[in-house]
Amino acid sequence: MLHDTKIKSLKPTDKRYSISDFDSLYIEVMTSGSKIFVYRYSLNGKRNRIAIGPYPSISLMQARSIRDEYKVMVLKGVDPVAARVAQAVIQEKEAITFQSVAESWLEVWKKKKSERHVGYTERRLKLHIYPVIGNKHPASIKSIEIVNLIEKISKHGKHVVLAKKMLQIVGAIYKYAVVKNYVETNPCSNISTQYFLPTVVTKNMARLSEKELPDFLKAVVVCKSKPITKLAFFLMMHTFVRTSELIGARWEDFDFEKNQWKIPGRVQDGEGNKVYGMKMNSIHIVPLSIQVISILSDIKFR
Repeated sequence: MLHDTKIKSLKPTDKRYSISDFDSLYIEVMTSGSKIFVYRYSLNGKRNRIAIGPYPSISLMQARSIRDEYKVMVLKGVDPVAARVAQAVIQEKEAITFQSVAESWLEVWKKKKSERHVGYTERRLKLHIYPVIGNKHPASIKSIEIVNLIEKISKHGKHVVLAKKMLQIVGAIYKYAVVKNYVETNPCSNISTQYFLPTVVTKNMARLSEKELPDFLKAVVVCKSKPITKLAFFLMMHTFVRTSELIGARWEDFDFEKNQWKIPGRVQDGEGNKVYGMKMNSIHIVPLSIQVISILSDIKFR
């Protein structure tokens, strides 16, 4: 039988060894000198062991008490090791927060998204969502809390589009949480914004009719803008590229032998940030008409 004086006198050797107490309680002495209480047991014909804890953090009396609890479990057919693992899973599940789940979701979701889109989503979560429900367990959040949060984001109808987008993001996070078994249901699934957010009437930008176009082009020619600005405008009218693609264009992207403008999928700065290229990161080829080549010549030799 063990006692404190005997335990303290145990010295390490070049191999780990164990000294028994009674009722299958042992103390193992590591080569490093540390000492750990261990309970050895048999269940369903298989021998196993479970660590109780280090000495002296766990006293001999405490180790015997824990050993007795494990003995009762074994008598009931419960494996102490399996029970400990199950308890750890439960504790881990209880410790999660909406923010921790959202961050895990982001790691998966962002793989197929642009850096700009990912950055936008992360900023909106930090600004609007985390301060309100970030520290809560996702299973404890009720639908009405999300409704109130989304309504607050809309600020009485001034930011309805943003509010709807944030509801979609929160809903996507909950779908991920359901798959990962963090929650059983998605509180966003039955939330319809038509019942608490005002309807947004989309106002399209004014367009020019065919009759108005000639006068508009004449106005561009005679306006006081810089010549390079006018040429860029006409270049956009002929090619229908995005403003960012036109601004980021490089002469090396133009192939005047094939009469093609190859807009690259991605051009990065020194820090890996996208500064130019197609939205979907794929090469886009724009045919160069005679008019476009003429405009490019004016730009190059101006």
